[in-house]
Amino acid sequence: MINKRPPYRNTGAEKVLWGIARKLVEAGHSVTIFCPTPADRESETHPEIDFRYVSTGGGPDRSMIEFFLKGPRTYPSVYRDVSPDLVYDNPSPFPFHLAHLYGDAQRITKLHGIYRRLAFSCKDHPLVKVGTAVGDELYRLFRGEVITTNSLSTAHRARQVFTTDSNRIIANPIGIDAAEYTFSIRSDEKHVLSLSELRTRKQINVLLRAWKYVESAHPDARLTVAGDGQQRDSLERLATDLDLETVTFEGWVTEERKHELLASAAIYALPTLYEGFGLANLEAMASGCAVVSTDTWGVRDYLRDGENGRLVPTKDPPALATVIDSLLSEPAQIERLATAGRETAAEYSMAESITREVRLLEQIHEDGDMFAEA
Repeated sequence: MINKRPPYRNTGAEKVLWGIARKLVEAGHSVTIFCPTPADRESETHPEIDFRYVSTGGGPDRSMIEFFLKGPRTYPSVYRDVSPDLVYDNPSPFPFHLAHLYGDAQRITKLHGIYRRLAFSCKDHPLVKVGTAVGDELYRLFRGEVITTNSLSTAHRARQVFTTDSNRIIANPIGIDAAEYTFSIRSDEKHVLSLSELRTRKQINVLLRAWKYVESAHPDARLTVAGDGQQRDSLERLATDLDLETVTFEGWVTEERKHELLASAAIYALPTLYEGFGLANLEAMASGCAVVSTDTWGVRDYLRDGENGRLVPTKDPPALATVIDSLLSEPAQIERLATAGRETAAEYSMAESITREVRLLEQIHEDGDMFAEA
């Protein structure tokens, strides 16, 4: 299994890979994970999983870039040592191409997103922008592979790139365990939460600009921005420049603190440019928040405007402000959307998604047929 970050890092693509790896071990399979070295707070081990690390440094972007630059030097020796039956590439944001060229093991690709031109507006680092856009187009060279996707949106976009007469695309939507989240509707709290990595793609700057309008209409409302990332300093400067008085930046939070924040918020806002699927929205829905997000890929797979949440256009602070203002002014609307949102969150199960993925891998392994029926 190949991943551009340590698989136990608490982000969507990594959660999926880590869950699949542990499920495979439970089923009696031998699992090796090829990935960058972990940061201190990410470190976790599993007694029955073999980790082969590529030495990298710096933040997530630098570590990922170094992994793709250094990884090909050591991959052949790791491959020969492990002698895998299956190679599972978890390419987010782009594939580990040597895995699809070297060796004769069967290969499976797990897609968490297809950015294409969106890479230039969603990614932070120039090399990642170019690498993602080019990497997506290189999927056209893939032949005879099974591609599983994390959502219907990603499957749809994949079909625009892959040659589907020589590759098989299977949509396997991911999810969460809704039972792990305390369902608590706090419609009278006037607390708005945004919790994500502070990166360009998440567009928290749009939320801050929208909050300027919200704050003037609801001086008793408060906004919590939780999470860390390359944009944190610039976002804090923007909040200062806008003279925002009711915004708190929490920084990186533990899982326990994340659950506390979700349970205390009435509204969850994520004006993202693009999601492969968007687990953060589902977590907020499971917790009793009325979710306001953008009408974009991934999000619209499960969020229906006015039914179980609210959708707004991307890059539109006034539209976002209008919706948040409407919700804060009508607690009954928050309660209705939050109740429907919890029902939606329960429909998408990470455990079921992982079980489907493991069964597919086992069938490919047993049958030796890349296009066996799932």
